[in-house]
Amino acid sequence: MLSQKAAFLQEWRDRCAAMPAPRPRTRIRELFHLEDRGTGAYLNHGAFGACPKAITALRCWIEEEAEKNLMRFHRDVLPTAAAECRVAARRFLGYSDVADVGGPELAFVRNATAGLFAVMRSGVQWRPGDAMVVSSFAYHSVYEEACVAMAKDFGVRCYVAEIPYPVTSPTDVVEAYRGAVRRADADGRPVRLAVVELISSKPSIIFPWEEVGRALRTARSAEDAILILDGAHVR
Repeated sequence: MLSQKAAFLQEWRDRCAAMPAPRPRTRIRELFHLEDRGTGAYLNHGAFGACPKAITALRCWIEEEAEKNLMRFHRDVLPTAAAECRVAARRFLGYSDVADVGGPELAFVRNATAGLFAVMRSGVQWRPGDAMVVSSFAYHSVYEEACVAMAKDFGVRCYVAEIPYPVTSPTDVVEAYRGAVRRADADGRPVRLAVVELISSKPSIIFPWEEVGRALRTARSAEDAILILDGAHVR
């Protein structure tokens, strides 16, 4: 006879496996709970991403099961389920099941901004006098963390890549980052980290992040900088 933990995990796996695939020619809106008033489309998924109906149904079932015994769920069930989800995510990304066999470590975070902050604060051994670069199109909370909190907590100077608007070519973005690195170099500050959006929030611009990365690698003061891709908005 299965234990309560094993029974939950097995039903959870079965429900995940049984999720219906979208039928051919299905309207994407039909997969979501979003209201359809014929007046427009909900596009602000960066702030509040909508979940498909199948996911919300599974989430409701998990919440109901958790409420039956909160201690058992959070102490015994959730760690095992989360570990299985990490393995599934690694497989989806094309890595081996175990981090030390190949590929990077993987962890779940609340949202893209929280993940970026975690790397920003723990991925570099910061020293007073270090510098980091963000763009003038950075999401407001990223900008505030980089230019205010990091300066207060680590003594890091933030240099802003001032991107002109309207953007006329990818070169505008690359040159803005080069300019920020030159200013840091003139101040004698090594750039240890740079944040580059995949798609910026306001305005919506597809960033030439590969070209930015190559530009940083050729700059003497930023050749060893960590490049963080803010992928909250992706294509």
